[in-house]
Amino acid sequence: MKDDKSRSTLHGNLCIVCEGESTENNFCKDLISYLEMHNIEGVNSRDVTILPPPRDDNANSIPNARRIKKQRKLQNSDNSTSFSLEIQSGQPPLKWINTGELALNTYSEVWVMFDNDNHPAREDAFNKAKEIRKLGKKLNIVYSSWSFEYYLLQHFEYLFHPFTDTEHRHGDEKLNCCTNNPLPDACNGEITDTNRSACITGYARKRGYWINSKTPNTFSFVRNIWMGICNAYAVKWETLDNVWRNHSGNPLPIGELNPYLDTYRIVLRLMNFKELPFFTPFVTNENIELTLSSSSLKIQNNTGRTYIIRPESIIKCRYKYDKDDKLCYLEVERAIRTIINSGEEYYMSLPLMELDTFYIATFDNEKIFFKTPINSVVYTKEYLESYHYNDLN
Repeated sequence: MKDDKSRSTLHGNLCIVCEGESTENNFCKDLISYLEMHNIEGVNSRDVTILPPPRDDNANSIPNARRIKKQRKLQNSDNSTSFSLEIQSGQPPLKWINTGELALNTYSEVWVMFDNDNHPAREDAFNKAKEIRKLGKKLNIVYSSWSFEYYLLQHFEYLFHPFTDTEHRHGDEKLNCCTNNPLPDACNGEITDTNRSACITGYARKRGYWINSKTPNTFSFVRNIWMGICNAYAVKWETLDNVWRNHSGNPLPIGELNPYLDTYRIVLRLMNFKELPFFTPFVTNENIELTLSSSSLKIQNNTGRTYIIRPESIIKCRYKYDKDDKLCYLEVERAIRTIINSGEEYYMSLPLMELDTFYIATFDNEKIFFKTPINSVVYTKEYLESYHYNDLN
């Protein structure tokens, strides 16, 4: 049984603003419920508000799981009359950023989840969120290209592919790709088909991953949470590396990238993990400075005292499928006990990492996730800042 601290929501209350009303909402709700039901460290459902509220079509998608409150009255920062926050009107995805900005009047931390879906105001949304963060406010964007379902696919296999449809349609009518009753022009679920490349759902149906993703049971599809995190992480960095190489080191707007995923970041957040960025110093609560490169982790002791790296401080892990444990992983290797004097630095050698491996580090009760870069390129600070939100750590 974890103590109360492990069930707290760090940094204050948290609000998640979702594009849809079912898929992402219920995924987040059920992940939190899963963590609580299994006494796994993570955020406390009482400190989290999801907008719009997850649909109640199937409130017991995880048996005996605690349900997150459907509605919540928000209190203005000046403790004046409370108000109900609703999704704002306007162009998507800018309207969800505007909703998140209002939520910052009450919540210290807001995450806005949206997809590409050919939304007209993607660049405006990213730019406004950046301006809000410059004010020191914690407004994260969780972005999936093409859609959240692409992130779901990563829980079954590593797939780097630029999808352009979640579900093929004629107008509002689904073509029922890869079902028993496909309509004309439905895809056959193969991304290599020259006649019509697969949509995400057709691809998933063909392989038996799921039949319909628009359901309150989305979280039940997940085989292993760490697998989804590692594969999505790899998709993101393969794309960013391709942009670096093909555009002379100049970043492209995130909303134009396909494929692209940073959806894993909200999953790490709900598990109370921070992500260690590449080549950018990260300072822990106890003033230990960590810098991750392609082959090593530099640990700088700025605490003013002797610091001990214990074996449990840094653990190399490998995710493993277990039908009864969606967070199953195996310990591969632990750090060597090392004493670092004040003001000194220590370099921990990191071998090339396989897709299914990752590191968990713990410093002063801060949990940190990291993987090594996919190559030895040292990106510029400006390039990294275009795709990282290091000010939010």
